[in-house]
Amino acid sequence: MANSAAIPEDAPPFTDGRKSQRQRALIGAVIVLDNKMSTFECVVRNKSDEGFLIRMVDTRGVPDAFNLRVGIDEDQFRCEVVWRNTTDLGVRIVTDEKHEGTEAAKADDGPEALRELADKMAARFPHLAKRR
Repeated sequence: MANSAAIPEDAPPFTDGRKSQRQRALIGAVIVLDNKMSTFECVVRNKSDEGFLIRMVDTRGVPDAFNLRVGIDEDQFRCEVVWRNTTDLGVRIVTDEKHEGTEAAKADDGPEALRELADKMAARFPHLAKRR
């Protein structure tokens, strides 16, 4: 039986609304809750400039905001859940938060410290660096 809902040839290409391209990944990570006493092991399955797709055994018990420690360098990101199902979390990186115990720059560190942090993060994650 033929599909009667054919896509017109002049239809615009499909976009999913993301601001940046997703890249496949298979990186070990740990979700660290704010009390720093509870953690969840997980895997980053894809990443973009704005966030990550995280896969884990069960997302129940994971709050809507947490720190994510990624990879062997254990870089930390403050993340906020955008969507979830039983095994996956779609999270956005929250950039305006201060993280005690991470490398996040503080507003009173001055612009030079912010530039140094931005350069360091761009070197570690060249695929996440904004293209100028």
